[in-house]
Amino acid sequence: PGNAGLDLNYVEFKNEGFTYIIYDEYSADDDSRDVGIRLINNINKKKYTINALPESINGDLSVIRDEEFIPVKEETDEE
Repeated sequence: PGNAGLDLNYVEFKNEGFTYIIYDEYSADDDSRDVGIRLINNINKKKYTINALPESINGDLSVIRDEEFIPVKEETDEE
């Protein structure tokens, strides 16, 4: 089998006890696209997925793939 031709794009951030992962996954193998938001409760580790319709997407996460970002100080419970 040849290269599967995947394009995987993610943006992850944490807020108020949850980790949010915005995702856009494309597979050339079957020309499918999966987009949405995954949430992880950082306390009990439960995972949730909010699926989006690919045709509802406005923009492209891949444009930020090679950007340089200024790191921010990660919040801890001790602050």
